[in-house]
Amino acid sequence: MTNKDVKEYDLPEIENHANQISGKYGYKANILNVKSVGVAGDDRTYGYVVELEGKYDPEVLGDLSSQITNKVKGVNRVVLKIL
Repeated sequence: MTNKDVKEYDLPEIENHANQISGKYGYKANILNVKSVGVAGDDRTYGYVVELEGKYDPEVLGDLSSQITNKVKGVNRVVLKIL
């Protein structure tokens, strides 16, 4: 992976957008300064990881992670912070 393969995004803007979505479900989103590889269709994608803080609820988390990865440009992975 080279720098040309990864678009640069505004991290505060990504975090703000992710928090707008996750806040509706009672979660707080933090953007990690880590890029991961994902797959969209037949292509590889390179994007940031969003860390969610909140209660473990598999049904909500499945829906929420899909919404964030589909709607927030520059994100391709969502993880849950376990305390």
